[in-house]
Amino acid sequence: MSDVSAERLFLDHLVNSVLTEPDAAEVHTVSGGRGTTLELTVGDADFDRMTGEEADLKGAMEAAFDASAWKRRTKMRLVIDLEEDDEEGDEDGDDEDGDDDEDETSQD
Repeated sequence: MSDVSAERLFLDHLVNSVLTEPDAAEVHTVSGGRGTTLELTVGDADFDRMTGEEADLKGAMEAAFDASAWKRRTKMRLVIDLEEDDEEGDEDGDDEDGDDDEDETSQD
């Protein structure tokens, strides 16, 4: 079994054990010069768990994956994507800096 498939099996185990909606999770493998990155995207219910009061869940999953990769002496890392797919700004119409999207110019 290759190192990538062993780490992928471990990540699948983490996802099935910890996430509320494991079927909504997606994993993408990205190979690069410094090793392999597994990018995990979670469903809405788990997104809230990762960013809310239980935000330490994200760190715990990354730490467990890092420990497994270190044990197998593989150059792999886990990135949990917590970017919302909201290109129009927040639900209230504000963009990232908190200003209203409709009027970007200042009027004196």
